[in-house]
Amino acid sequence: AIRTDNGPPFASNALAGLSKLSVWWIKLGIKLERIEPGKPQQNGRHERMHKTLKEETALPPRSSLETQQKAFRDFQKEFNYLRPHEGIQNSFPANHYQKSKRKFPKRIVKASYPTNIMIGEINDIGNLHIEGHRIFLSSALADEEVGLEEISDRHVKIHFYGVSLGVIDLYTGKLLHFKNPMQSSLPSESGF
Repeated sequence: AIRTDNGPPFASNALAGLSKLSVWWIKLGIKLERIEPGKPQQNGRHERMHKTLKEETALPPRSSLETQQKAFRDFQKEFNYLRPHEGIQNSFPANHYQKSKRKFPKRIVKASYPTNIMIGEINDIGNLHIEGHRIFLSSALADEEVGLEEISDRHVKIHFYGVSLGVIDLYTGKLLHFKNPMQSSLPSESGF
């Protein structure tokens, strides 16, 4: 899982808060955890690190991209290997780091859905055409496919890989947005 705030590039005000970055993470099988708006303390370690990073490397910004990148590299080394942190009993973050056992895929596997799920193709601007309705889902989903699960005679739930994004009312063409992607209960051959 990855925990983020609700702003760009992690989230947007689109369907389920999707951004291009969060769509990529979903396709990689990474679960999204978003903190509540206006509550940075829910991601306190990251917010604190970001504050220190900004103070020590970007205020003021360096004179060139090369010197700015060097400042970031120097900060990373000091922060993780040389500076003890009270929150972890004056040890170093590098002592607590565990490399993920998951390998980064050479290519992203296309989502697969059970046979009772229709496939909907999203066009290049984020629209889905269904039952005579053109419904804008999200530009972050442009050129993707979604799974469409009939949940009643008038409602279809939208799935994307391992998450549910919202519900379409087929009578009105209206979209009920989920605030955040919700883990889907659909079985999937792709493992998501």
